[in-house]
Amino acid sequence: MRATSIVLRKFVQGKIYRGVVTGLNEAFVIDQATKDDFIAYSHKNAAFIKPLASGRDIRRWRVEPSGKYLLYMHHGIATTGLSAILEHLAPFRDRLERRATKQEWYELQQPQQAYVAAFEGPKIVMPDISKGLRFAFDTTGTFLGNTAYFILSDDLYLLAVLNSSPVESFYVEISSQVRGGYLRFFRQFVEQIPIPNAPIEERNAIAALAQKCLDAKGQGPQVVDWETEIDERVVRLYGLSAANLNAIRGDQGKG
Repeated sequence: MRATSIVLRKFVQGKIYRGVVTGLNEAFVIDQATKDDFIAYSHKNAAFIKPLASGRDIRRWRVEPSGKYLLYMHHGIATTGLSAILEHLAPFRDRLERRATKQEWYELQQPQQAYVAAFEGPKIVMPDISKGLRFAFDTTGTFLGNTAYFILSDDLYLLAVLNSSPVESFYVEISSQVRGGYLRFFRQFVEQIPIPNAPIEERNAIAALAQKCLDAKGQGPQVVDWETEIDERVVRLYGLSAANLNAIRGDQGKG
């Protein structure tokens, strides 16, 4: 597989990132009603409230709406006019001040501030732990918590390859695993995934299949057919045979 490919790290120029580390989700993660209250109090608050997804919300091809939001209190934030948010955070102050890293008590521990534009743009997302491959595509500007990672790319060919059976077979061999056969999606493993060099016509055909899976939200009997075609096309790009694919899918319980 490596012989016909480029590793993901180079394919996306290293643009693989982790989600935000709050240091105390109880303080910074809010629900819809709380968000509405903040915005009703002051429209200025809206700029600091971001839709949020955790690893458990990321399914194959889709991100399930969580109904949760992140108070995006980045480092160096000017708090003028944010009194309602500060009042919400105040009961947690003692615990926030005991966090391991240095920041103002009302600020996120690791806001990933350099990647705000990336969070807000199209991206491929993945949970940090999963039974199988669960890569999805987000165009809603959703921020991610620390149980998720994302790739700064809108390449649907790449998304399809990442969700393919050949990649899952490869990834099982290189990834750290925990009890029950769950895979860990740390960057040092994900970045090793080989992405086939493919002619533009084949990239477009595979991307079109990925778009169909996205439109169906990864659900329904037709998705199985589209994923099967993706597998067949991707396995050829890797220089593998139909027999190789049958063996891979059999090992994965898909045969």
